Amino acid sequence: MILPDNRITILNERAMRPLAAFLLLNLGLLVSGSSVGGGHQVYPGFEPTFGQLSFVAGLQSLAPERCERPVAPPDSAMVTQLAVAGFMVSAAGKTLLIDALHRHPRHAPDPETLEKLENALPPFDNVDLILVSHSHTDHFHRESVAEHLIHNLEAVLVSGRVVHDELAELPSYERFRDRVIVVAPGPGQVVEIEANGIPMRVFRLSHGERNQDYSADNLGMMADLAGTKIFNTGDIVPHGQTEIFQEARMDRDGIDIAFLGFTMFDANFPEAATIIESYIKPRYIVPSHLYENHFGEFTDRIKDRYPNSIIFSSKGETRFIR
Repeated sequence: MILPDNRITILNERAMRPLAAFLLLNLGLLVSGSSVGGGHQVYPGFEPTFGQLSFVAGLQSLAPERCERPVAPPDSAMVTQLAVAGFMVSAAGKTLLIDALHRHPRHAPDPETLEKLENALPPFDNVDLILVSHSHTDHFHRESVAEHLIHNLEAVLVSGRVVHDELAELPSYERFRDRVIVVAPGPGQVVEIEANGIPMRVFRLSHGERNQDYSADNLGMMADLAGTKIFNTGDIVPHGQTEIFQEARMDRDGIDIAFLGFTMFDANFPEAATIIESYIKPRYIVPSHLYENHFGEFTDRIKDRYPNSIIFSSKGETRFIR
């Protein structure tokens, strides 16, 4: 289910976690059976209970330290589009950034958001994992990534060799090098790792036209946020990629949200539908890397074939998904 963006003031969750647990137990559970209607748009039908709203109100009244951030209902994932192909996902107390730290002149986050991202300011101060699919400038900028890692000592980066090598050229690299995980899968290989306590599966995907081009070091990445499983293709070209998806068999993982590059819905790549429907089988699909010319007929075709798709139309848009 998806709820519209809803900004409320809450406690700093790390400082107040014991109190939050107490309030949730004594307030949320006490009245969990009471549902209230507030005119919320829902997908496919979630309404916050009175207990959940009481929990938030209690936090508001008792908080000595406050910050503005979106808050997802319990057992939900919060997804925010930050750039054309950049997203933030939060679930089960974990937060990851996907291809969001860059300075591309047209496709980057807006300037105010980028400043907060690079300086790890709320709501980007609790990022656990930074995923960079590949080194192209609409997915990665080495100074942007470095700045966040310097300001957020808890964050870990997962990327390929090309991204790592660009970061290693920076004078500041020594300040965060122990929090950079380089994954270099061989052809047809699926690598399993754990990054900052988050299990992941990573494999190479082609980034080319009709030929299979791996020079961009594009990585498909799956991250398991305590049971909420997220997958990102990066800039995939589906031609010739069926075999690696047969090997990965993410349909057995139970992917909750799949961020799929727009080429996965291009009629020129009929194998893409087989990959999505047979070897990924996500509960929800988020088409990524959509340009202005994609909105309309192209996105309508996506929704017709995949009613479980979620179309983000602007930077800063937030959805809550359950």
